Amino acid sequence: MSALLPSKKSTNKLWEGLGRVLYVLAWPALYVYLRRGGERTRLIVTANDKILLVKDWLGDGSWKLPGGGLHKGEAASVGALRELAEETGLVAKANQLKPLGLTVSHGHGFNVTIRSFWLQLPKTSALSPQAGEILEARWLPVEEVLKRCNISDSTRLLIEQWGGQL
Repeated sequence: MSALLPSKKSTNKLWEGLGRVLYVLAWPALYVYLRRGGERTRLIVTANDKILLVKDWLGDGSWKLPGGGLHKGEAASVGALRELAEETGLVAKANQLKPLGLTVSHGHGFNVTIRSFWLQLPKTSALSPQAGEILEARWLPVEEVLKRCNISDSTRLLIEQWGGQL
């Protein structure tokens, strides 16, 4: 019976393909939304020489750092931790975060202001990506990420700025 069911890998590929099509179709609305500005957060989460990356199901298929937009009046550290929990199931405290600063990412006709943080965990933990938003979450070797992974430009920029401070 299980041979008749699609594998998790083929199901993920289906959702990723659908997400790419919807991303292209929704691009005009996303463009208007993202041009409004506002601050976003990103977290560099490391453990055991690995870094945590996520892949949105609605996107261009690239790997990204966990994070997202802030709610009105929300502190950046609180928003970053909320996004981490929502996207990966990992829970951390604000005093565990090391602020990395503010970066402006340029691309697709607008600038995005990103407040980034570093969270170093003692060990990798099981991940539970949020269905409907995150297609996949993985711990990947830090040294491999910049060389071999399909990562977003802003992710590449933030990891290079961070410099692998293991």
